[in-house]
Order: sequence, then C-alpha cells, then structure tokens
Amino acid sequence: NRSVAVFSHTSYIDFYLFLLYFLAYPRRLNHIRTLMKPQPFQYAGWLLRRFGAVPATRVDEKNGGAVSRIVRDLKQWDKCMLLISPKGTIVKQEWRSGYYHSAKQLDAHLLVVGLDYEHKYPAASEPIFHKETESEVRDLLFNDLKKIVPLFPEDEIVPIRTHTHRSVI
Repeated sequence: NRSVAVFSHTSYIDFYLFLLYFLAYPRRLNHIRTLMKPQPFQYAGWLLRRFGAVPATRVDEKNGGAVSRIVRDLKQWDKCMLLISPKGTIVKQEWRSGYYHSAKQLDAHLLVVGLDYEHKYPAASEPIFHKETESEVRDLLFNDLKKIVPLFPEDEIVPIRTHTHRSVI
C-alpha cells in the first residue's frame, strides 16, 4: 500500500539522520521516497535517487506540474511511502497543498512522521485518509504534528512546544 508522510522540516540535519537510518536498515526502508529540493539533483541526482530522493519543484514555483510527475513516478511502486515537508523549506512558511493532492491521486493514506529531538526517537502517527477536505486533513495532521518536537520548533507554523532540554540529538 502507499502512504504520504508529512514531517516538520526545520533543519538540514534531518536529511543526514534519515540517510543514516537508510544505511542502517536498507531492506526495511527501501520503500521510502523523500521529496527534496531540485538543485542538488543537478550534480548528484544518481546518488540521491539511489537513496529514494525525488526532485520537487522550487519553493517559489506553484502549479508547475510536480504533483502529476511525482504521482506518475510513485505509481510504479506497489508499496511506497512519500516523505514530504508541506512547507517545502526549513524556514517558517505556510503549507503548500501537494501532500494532499499526491495522497488523493495515489489513493494513499496520510500520516505524520518525524524525528522527535526532545525524546530522541523517530515517531509516527496513526494514518488518516484523504476523504475529508484539505483543510480538515490539514487540521488532523497539525494535531499530530504538535506531538513531535523538531530540532527548531519555532520554525514550524504549527505551534509546537519547545524542548524541555535544549540539546541537539
């Protein structure tokens, strides 16, 4: 089955930690694809694709056909999980709608995943389905996202408590 997992992207450290998980558990994580900014694909696309990266559109581009391209690429997999940061950047910004439209076109459920830097473990929510409206789905995802403390919670539009202990990893 397919799923779209949203995560709070507030630091580039997340990518490197994901890479370490991927290298440590390649068979368990080989179905994961992660949406990534397109610039690095110009010089390391072959390597990034090897680790399941999928090029996104630039943050300032809207309606560029990325959802259709991504869905077309992911439909070749019977089982896949697309990791996506709905804001498309590490800075505080409103969510874009690609996560919702991708899930709808893939007929995939949605969930929240992330590295909880306060408790120091990867976390995941229960899946929800895209049958509700985009705003209803976003509200459900916001509620789950609040429970996972990213490295820099102040850079997320969802109100997340700050770390009780301000330590990195």
